[in-house]
Amino acid sequence: MMEHVTIREAAARLGVTELTVRRRMKRGEIEHGKDDRGRLWVAVPAGVAEAAEVGQNALGPSTLQLIQELTAERDRWVAEAAAKQATIDLLFQQAENYQVLLYEAQSQLKRLSAPREKPPLLMERIDQREVDATGPEPPSLPANTMSASDVAAPEPAHVQSKRRSWWRW
Repeated sequence: MMEHVTIREAAARLGVTELTVRRRMKRGEIEHGKDDRGRLWVAVPAGVAEAAEVGQNALGPSTLQLIQELTAERDRWVAEAAAKQATIDLLFQQAENYQVLLYEAQSQLKRLSAPREKPPLLMERIDQREVDATGPEPPSLPANTMSASDVAAPEPAHVQSKRRSWWRW
């Protein structure tokens, strides 16, 4: 046998919202109508008690098991998130330590001074070694044996190689 109750009572007995009851009425899933005064009523089976009164006893064993599994899974996710957050915090701390060490190393490098004497260029060192290895320069040819074509013209300024600093190669 069906009982005629208000939408609010039907929602409480069925354990759903009033909006859900209205949608089911619109789709024709729940029998409904109007009484003499124009109020809506909903037909609910007579033995259905309010879900709030029944509480968890109305839930089946499979539903309770599912709730327990979902709760356990949520707890695992929370523990995993806490572990990852701890790892992130540790990495941030290490990054800060490395930044401090880098800053200290940079400030020490700034305090170092360059050498006072400029070391000779590499080409000058090579030339000096060649002179030392071969001994004194051979005597030059007499002036009358050299022609104008034998004398090399100096290179223009834009062709001459630029001298680089001693620390660059």
